Amino acid sequence: MARPTREAPSPSALAPALLRHAGERGALAVAAAGGLDLASAEHDEVPIESSSLAAMLSAACGVASDPHLGLRLPRELRFRRYDALTLAARASSSPRAVLELFVRYAPLVFPTLECGALGVTRKLRFTMRFPSHPRGLGLAVDEYLLATALALATRGEALRPIRVWLMTPRPKHIEPLFLAFGTEDIDFGAATTGFALATADADRELPGGDPLLVATAQELAGVALKTIPRAGAFGDAVAAAIEKVLGNGAAPSADDIAKAMHMSTRTLQRRLDDEGRRFSQLLDGVREERARALLVDSSLPLAEVAYRTGFSDLATFSRAFKRWSGLPPGAFRVRLRAR
Repeated sequence: MARPTREAPSPSALAPALLRHAGERGALAVAAAGGLDLASAEHDEVPIESSSLAAMLSAACGVASDPHLGLRLPRELRFRRYDALTLAARASSSPRAVLELFVRYAPLVFPTLECGALGVTRKLRFTMRFPSHPRGLGLAVDEYLLATALALATRGEALRPIRVWLMTPRPKHIEPLFLAFGTEDIDFGAATTGFALATADADRELPGGDPLLVATAQELAGVALKTIPRAGAFGDAVAAAIEKVLGNGAAPSADDIAKAMHMSTRTLQRRLDDEGRRFSQLLDGVREERARALLVDSSLPLAEVAYRTGFSDLATFSRAFKRWSGLPPGAFRVRLRAR
């Protein structure tokens, strides 16, 4: 069995802000969930791991008796000062520019967070994930990050995503999400958390754009980013090596990747164990991500998608894809075309 991920604590302004938001009665429960003491509320930032911060968000939901508190927190939290990313976002010229900053400086928002922004036909897709937590960190984290990204990208302007998706399973009540995001096109159990904006909305001009302030804030954000420990770097390198050789109807083995990375298989497995990651999970993740990307092209036969994803036959690929998404690949493609 793999050892737990040894994630180094990262500085976070969210943790003390959550303690202040919980109030005198609730702060003790929220602090205990994150392994902090009440004095942490008096600091601008405290070091904390992503899983502990997720536990604090979940505890805050319990204290407030609101499982969807994460949707409101970006409006309600009181930080002691602007972080560099927020400062740059408030001076950016468009939602697209804000989200591109978010991608670059994501760990300043939440430890170990990775983001992506991709322009596709008439829309911009913004995604968020935690490489060391492939199934996400829970509903409270998903909702908080979605609400935060949209709040930064819109600066109070009326802007609604055309679609939203979350890694977490479907909660019992989803009406609060419909109200928060202004759409009922919301999926659960996805490979990432994110949303899509119409291109016209993504490129809408935001008031108060200040290129000089953005440049200054980016310099500050770059300095702050260098202070954050990089977690999971070896696993990411293994995933990149898998991506490079995957295809041709076959999946690489741990032996193949170890050879490509000029190390023994035993060393590769040991270093993955140190990060709490498994080769099979990394291979599965790379295959899923590639399959989802290839299925966007409706002209590509499903058998070819299976071949390029490292499966020797369509039936095996179909079973794997249904395990990932809950749908056979053909049905998933039909659903994509309907959007």
